[in-house]
Amino acid sequence: MRGLSDFTPPAAAVEYWPSFVDAVQLVNGKSAGWPAELDLVCRWYAPHLERIHEDAAVRQRDLVQLAQIASGYSSRERFLTELTLDPPDSTSDQAGVPRLDAIASASCTTTMVRPTTGDRDQSLGRRRTLP
Repeated sequence: MRGLSDFTPPAAAVEYWPSFVDAVQLVNGKSAGWPAELDLVCRWYAPHLERIHEDAAVRQRDLVQLAQIASGYSSRERFLTELTLDPPDSTSDQAGVPRLDAIASASCTTTMVRPTTGDRDQSLGRRRTLP
């Protein structure tokens, strides 16, 4: 952890660096205990969330949900293992404006998955007839 405090951050991060180092050291030392470690990280991240994201309120609700889930686990390791295997639903699950690449990808996928009547069944090399 000494490397973090000796590191000279880029100019844009200088203001936030000391509090970042403090938070990382507390989490790394496990002195805060679980799930207080996650709360500490969320409190450190809150001003950055608001500065970086237009939908900060929605993302903040996701972090609150994550903290609530974390409180049910005895350790950070157990929580991260379960989170990786079974991620929670997002509170920010409302779709945004679709991007052109997402539309193109969905169109290609739909076309490949749903052949129309008379299309050639590529896997069998013969004409496909739908009922």
